[in-house]
Amino acid sequence: MNKIYLKYKIYSKIFGNVLFTFFLLSLLLVAKNKLDKTNEQKRYKSDVNLAYGYHVPNLHFEGNSSIHGRPVSEIDLSNIQHSYLEAWFYLNRAFAQKSVDGLEHYFSKELVKGFKNNLHSNNDIKEIRIDLEHNIEPYLFSLDKQIFAFKDKNVRIKKKVYDKNKLIYKEDLRVTFEVAMVYEDDRWKILQFKKLKTSQNVDGNILNEEAEDNFLVDKVIESSEPIVACDDEAKDGFHKVSKGETLFSIAKKYKKSIADLKKWNKNIYKHSLKVCSHIKIEDNSRNSVVLMLPTLGAKKSTIENVEVFEENLSQIDRIKGINYYPSSSPWMKFWREFDLDSIDSDLVEIQHLGFNTVRLFIPSDGVVQDLKFDELLERLDLLLNQLSKYDLQAIITLFDFPVSYELDSYPKAEIQLKGLLAKFKTNENILAWDLKNEADLDFEQHGKDKVLDWLEYMIERAKVYDANHPLTVGWSIPKHSLLL
Repeated sequence: MNKIYLKYKIYSKIFGNVLFTFFLLSLLLVAKNKLDKTNEQKRYKSDVNLAYGYHVPNLHFEGNSSIHGRPVSEIDLSNIQHSYLEAWFYLNRAFAQKSVDGLEHYFSKELVKGFKNNLHSNNDIKEIRIDLEHNIEPYLFSLDKQIFAFKDKNVRIKKKVYDKNKLIYKEDLRVTFEVAMVYEDDRWKILQFKKLKTSQNVDGNILNEEAEDNFLVDKVIESSEPIVACDDEAKDGFHKVSKGETLFSIAKKYKKSIADLKKWNKNIYKHSLKVCSHIKIEDNSRNSVVLMLPTLGAKKSTIENVEVFEENLSQIDRIKGINYYPSSSPWMKFWREFDLDSIDSDLVEIQHLGFNTVRLFIPSDGVVQDLKFDELLERLDLLLNQLSKYDLQAIITLFDFPVSYELDSYPKAEIQLKGLLAKFKTNENILAWDLKNEADLDFEQHGKDKVLDWLEYMIERAKVYDANHPLTVGWSIPKHSLLL
């Protein structure tokens, strides 16, 4: 009896230890799952915050007039737009990093699988892309607020392709997508993401739209079309195709071989020549876009007030100017420790010395610590008003100490550009905008092509936001001015 009791006691103790161990392991497993989920949420929130602060393309919404179902409230629209732009942030990152991590928060499993299959398999090839403009045309918001469907028309995408860090291809294209988003797991996800093939006539009227596929699958260097308006003249090193021309006739005209034309225009295998297409006819152009096909309807800047523009331009000949920082707060202290009384004393002296123009320097947003952009705008407005007291004008140099020339920095830089130019485009105390000071000094650190590409884009956008004032770029070496 004692033996039986002893065995029972031993087995009970063993069983109890097993139960305790199992219970302890279960607690550890639950804790681990919670920790993993918490870490995933932190990583997700961290990336979302990055998307909010950094990925800020232009977004235009065409309103509720054509929506079936129910109107979209401002709150719903804000949530949808945030999720949609965050999805693009992750999509761009997926192409750059060749990883679909994070896409599951914003795309369906089927779409994520499709993206993964279309990432380039060659590890030496890297594609960097950025979406710069979206034009949302909604057509359905379900009564239960669970489905939102729309066309995203003429999405502007810039992309560059590198082979072992050497730029081999770049383009600026417009693509239209048909998108359906569904609300699940407390967030909006993209369920359908179809790229539409648009056919249009010579006047730019859309003849037909049809889906090419379910994914953004324009594989590297294969099937996307840069934008060029039909009335644009061909740049040096390019030829604009006229009606009746063939690849043979163009090669003969410029005494080139057809093989060379195909080599310099890599998409020429995919497309027949179209009237207004710009094709490369020399190999000495600066990594230019290959085979630019005409996409009609591109936005162009127009001078709103010709008299104002010509008056500003004529005054450049009489400039007697000085680079200006306040004597009490030079360089980085200028806008952060803004002292209007001290500035006023400086302006009195500047006028006394016979100057009529001051050149002001605006730092890139984020460069000067504790300086908010709204504060900078207010202080610039005060300074410009002060200039009028002394019959002085300003040439305003933008983007002093640039943060980056990479593609993903374009939208944030454009926000600063738009904020300044749109606010002050009618200000009579501004003589001209100077987009960048001594841009060529950044060639060595950032790369010549990256700097020039950035300048070309910002020049284009500056003319959209303020076509009334002359626009300049400063160079440390005069001959570099011929690069643009």
